[in-house]
Amino acid sequence: MIRYILKRLVMLIPVLIGVSLFIFLIMDFTPGDAAMTVLGDNATERQLEEYRQARGLNDPVLVRYARYMWGIVRGDLGTSYVTNRDVLQTYLQKIPYTLELAFSGTFLAVVFSISLGIVAALRRGTVVDSSLMILALVGLSMPLFWLGLLLIICFSLNLEWLPPGGAEGFKYLILPAVTLAVAKMAQLTRTTRSSMLEVINEDYIRTARAKGVSKKVAVRKHALRNALIPIITVIGIELGASLGGSVIVETVFAWPGVGRLIVDSIAKRDTPMVTGCLILTTMTVAVLLLIVDIVYAYVDPRIKGQYSR
Repeated sequence: MIRYILKRLVMLIPVLIGVSLFIFLIMDFTPGDAAMTVLGDNATERQLEEYRQARGLNDPVLVRYARYMWGIVRGDLGTSYVTNRDVLQTYLQKIPYTLELAFSGTFLAVVFSISLGIVAALRRGTVVDSSLMILALVGLSMPLFWLGLLLIICFSLNLEWLPPGGAEGFKYLILPAVTLAVAKMAQLTRTTRSSMLEVINEDYIRTARAKGVSKKVAVRKHALRNALIPIITVIGIELGASLGGSVIVETVFAWPGVGRLIVDSIAKRDTPMVTGCLILTTMTVAVLLLIVDIVYAYVDPRIKGQYSR
């Protein structure tokens, strides 16, 4: 297991190099100028040139990339062109908000979707099953920005129960977490139903029922445990997607997370901030997926044996 973990961590190095190089090239090809964004339209050409020269913006993109990567090797993720703040420090200030939102939305999705998926599998072919699958399809089809705006109009503007945006307490978390959870619930419900249907008619389930085990116990202790592998996979993927892709939700609800920071930095051509945040996010998602693989070993001993080999 330890050898497997070390191998996964080593494989992360070329991924980070590829991600950082891709971001640098994309940001270089994007129209706009960081000097113009920082100094404004009233800056003289001399001021703009001095700014570019001081920060090495006139150097070829590969030279700037090599200089940036050398800084990462020394533990320096760079300094923002716009705010002159350390990239790592800024990221560490924003990541708790993103983690809070991602884990809250995923938790809500897991709590409700697994229960609904089990009910749909046990009631296969009934009205309950069809209704749950239709609701899952509707949830999967709804754009997050549309759902977020709809919840703001309903619960903030009309009912005035919850605040429309910000991050000043638990009440501010409810609407963004629910918005993020809806699409995940749809995917997890369908996955749980499919996985349960594969195991619920297996011989060991019928044997357990023949020995007098109640249906509830057979489903909870035998069927669900063997159906967890694909469910855990989807949970890990959805949580990773939330950490790296909750940009829409953070923007709609003015949530001060990493996603919103990256969007604002892209608009300002702040290459060090964009690159540093995406590198750190890639590392976070990779570690999260590694944890999911380790959880597999505890759910299914056969997988632990494969890791050992």
